Amino acid sequence: DIFGGCTSLRSVKLPNGVQEIKKLMFDNCTALRKITLPEGVTTIERGAFNNAKSLKYIYMPKSLRNIDIAFNQCNALTDIYYAGNEENWKNVSIKSPGSESGQILTQATKHYNASPNALNTVS
Repeated sequence: DIFGGCTSLRSVKLPNGVQEIKKLMFDNCTALRKITLPEGVTTIERGAFNNAKSLKYIYMPKSLRNIDIAFNQCNALTDIYYAGNEENWKNVSIKSPGSESGQILTQATKHYNASPNALNTVS
């Protein structure tokens, strides 16, 4: 939980080389509004963003393959900017799609073929 509980963190752009968003990595980062995950990330582990109540925007790379139950209590998440197309998104494994986390991901608006700089223009 590298950033877990960091309540003043508002925006993150992770560097290249990151392959997994680890368990509880951004847990209880209640002020986090947007995050950009780099190409190469394949997995978002369980609880990675739990209780990131202000998280509104996330950029996800085309390399993403697995999302565990990682977004509980992230009800502000409205927009997912995804590097791949709609067909690629359908191949991302979302664990327990009926869970709170899965529903949040399903209900968010998807912006396909997005650039890693997509979140530069949102606040």
